[in-house]
Amino acid sequence: MGDSVAYEYNFIYQDSAKYIDVNKKFVKFNGHFVSVEITNNKNKKIQDFKSYLTITNLSTQKTIGEVELDDKNKYKTNEYLQVIMYSDTILWIGLKGFHYGVCIFDLTKDKLIKHFTMKAFNSIINFIEQKYFIITQYELPMQLPLKVYTWANLLNLENITEPPVYTFKRECDLFPIDWSESSIEKFNSVRFVQTHLDSTQLDFLDGIFSIVITLNIGDLFPDYQPAPSSTKKQIVNDNCLLFMEEFNGNLADNNSNEKTNYYCWDFTNNQPIIFTNNNLINKNYYLTPYRDFTNRDTGKIKHVGYRKKINSPEIFESIG
Repeated sequence: MGDSVAYEYNFIYQDSAKYIDVNKKFVKFNGHFVSVEITNNKNKKIQDFKSYLTITNLSTQKTIGEVELDDKNKYKTNEYLQVIMYSDTILWIGLKGFHYGVCIFDLTKDKLIKHFTMKAFNSIINFIEQKYFIITQYELPMQLPLKVYTWANLLNLENITEPPVYTFKRECDLFPIDWSESSIEKFNSVRFVQTHLDSTQLDFLDGIFSIVITLNIGDLFPDYQPAPSSTKKQIVNDNCLLFMEEFNGNLADNNSNEKTNYYCWDFTNNQPIIFTNNNLINKNYYLTPYRDFTNRDTGKIKHVGYRKKINSPEIFESIG
């Protein structure tokens, strides 16, 4: 939903058409782009300090709504925001932290539906399309598994009564994919890929979270050559898998000698996507593949990532 629809809209930095603002959060509603951000009256005295969730229609520059944050959330920044369209009309906003704040907003009526703060929730929520969400609990014992819940429970996060539909180890990640275009019939039922921390292993699951097949990165990319002493990462978005290996290279730059290799697979077209290898700084946690459907491109695959010596994320295009 809001993951990639707006990466290159008019909130791009004015001084460079390649940089994007990662502070605000964006979704698309009724053909318009909507931003969510935390604003405040920071020039006031500390006893008068207030913060707000501000929702703005970027296409019309109209402020749709403002919600004042309570004392548990008012000092949080935009980095704490989690924003997604729960449905075609309902905007769901989360504020990460030990006290997790939730705001649910009806965009058709410009009306607040619900606003509450979870006491000692101490968890992170990740979304799987508009079907499931994952709760990661950061409490003892740290071996607690990640729990997958059905989408409807998101509206009643403060009182979930249903058991999770799936659980998995916390060193794994789970992403939705559609591999129905594969020429191998067995892969047509794949609906999720489960990745493993610092590993090349990929577990492909069907719609009821049963394993269809386990593959290695080398099975997708025959030219893959493991880098020595590397850190491995995987991210999936817009039905594309981006696998990264960070390792020490022989660079002339004295500030950093880290390099990153990329391997990208497009599940929609069932083929690898080629990027040039770029030297990145280690903090590349914004690195995400996506499809560009702007006037310039029709579904061209790109990815956003941090480039060495540049503090803002930059957009890289695929070759061909």
